[in-house]
Amino acid sequence: MINSLLKAFAVTASIALALGFCSAASAHGEVDEVLLAEFEQHLDDFETEIDALVAAAENIASSYATNAIAEGAVADFIEQWEAVEVHVVIENKATIAYPGIWQRIFALQGAVDGKQSTADVDAAAKRLTAA
Repeated sequence: MINSLLKAFAVTASIALALGFCSAASAHGEVDEVLLAEFEQHLDDFETEIDALVAAAENIASSYATNAIAEGAVADFIEQWEAVEVHVVIENKATIAYPGIWQRIFALQGAVDGKQSTADVDAAAKRLTAA
């Protein structure tokens, strides 16, 4: 069973990596090919975007802890994540990290929507910011 799971993972990962190298396709339509080709020149911008995302995730956790979380806060975070340029670069250049980020976003959403403990929401936010 483990061998078949590992084999399935290896095949899926190989396909994903091959598609990532063959095309700059994105789930969000057209991709800025120049941005992808010259992404190294935008690292400072990406750092600023990531800092804002981290602050937004931390704000979700702290707002939740004080029962002041806004309706749709995680949905707003998802919109913010999808709007930043670093998202497209990670999706196309760091494909191995991309699913993990989404998994952590959805874990945070599940913790908030499921009205889990403050500690659980805080832990989910910390895992997201680590991703």
